[in-house]
Amino acid sequence: MDKKLEIGLLGVLGGFILLSLLGMIFYPVPNISTAPHITSLVQKNSGDDSFINRTPKRKIFSRSKYFLGEKTIWFSGWRDLERQFKKAEYNLVDIISQSKPVPRIFMRKLPSDLKEIRDLKKRKQLFIMMILPLILLENEKIQIDRARLWKIITKKRMGEHIKAIDRLWLAVLADRFKTDQTDYNSLLNRVDCIPPALALAQAAAESGWGTSRFAQQGNAIFGQWTTQYDDGLIPRRRDKGKTHRVKVFESLSVSIGSYIRNLNTHPAYRRLRHARAIQRAKGKLLIAIKLVDTLENYSEEGSKYIKNIHSIMLNNDLQKFDEVKIENN
Repeated sequence: MDKKLEIGLLGVLGGFILLSLLGMIFYPVPNISTAPHITSLVQKNSGDDSFINRTPKRKIFSRSKYFLGEKTIWFSGWRDLERQFKKAEYNLVDIISQSKPVPRIFMRKLPSDLKEIRDLKKRKQLFIMMILPLILLENEKIQIDRARLWKIITKKRMGEHIKAIDRLWLAVLADRFKTDQTDYNSLLNRVDCIPPALALAQAAAESGWGTSRFAQQGNAIFGQWTTQYDDGLIPRRRDKGKTHRVKVFESLSVSIGSYIRNLNTHPAYRRLRHARAIQRAKGKLLIAIKLVDTLENYSEEGSKYIKNIHSIMLNNDLQKFDEVKIENN
């Protein structure tokens, strides 16, 4: 092998290893992902788990499989899933009436037979039970970052020395949330949670309570668009001349994380972040219903979309989920 080529390859390999190590330092796998009682649920008999419009050999791999002590349970449809929830003593009544924490049961994808549930109330309830833990998990990750961010900001304002590792972490965080690392107000406005009730209502609206083609085939429960040719599903009713697709995701968790990151970074949702910051400044719990009116840019339907989200949230009493907590490790 040519000496220069060999040195170049070694340099690339060294750079990849360095980036991997930096990722482990700045964003290590949090404790929430290593608890022995975490469960990942995956449906049986779902073909080769490939996505339409993706490279055929690209499978779905759950991040959860790489976390020590985590258990993967396979299920064979919504009835089997319902039995698994009962076995885990997971029900929404106890969570609301007795303030029980939401168990760490994380779905990789939705049951393919969800449409077969004729009882709409039961289908909605099952959908909430599947999506709620994932929303809380993503919010918990953000809370970890937000707490570390506050510590750094407090030290900075008090004139204390900021360690090099914290300065680098702050730079990576700012890049991830698309803002200036010295603009602390902007960082705090962006590194924040999305109220569960709001996420649940939008997920229900965009996925038809988990039954849409996009949700079933691509874990796309929030209908996010993409212009990447090989990274999305083509809408059947796409307007002539438009080229967008609905983005597909390797898991429900990735889909929810992308949705939250979108609301926290895109200029279109500046009003939402501002309204949320006002709630934070008052020291109150985030109230989802008061943020709905800031979503006029989420859908081409504008005010009609806002009205729909309001209706879903109120008719299904989703506000009660804003105060629920995820199970501790």
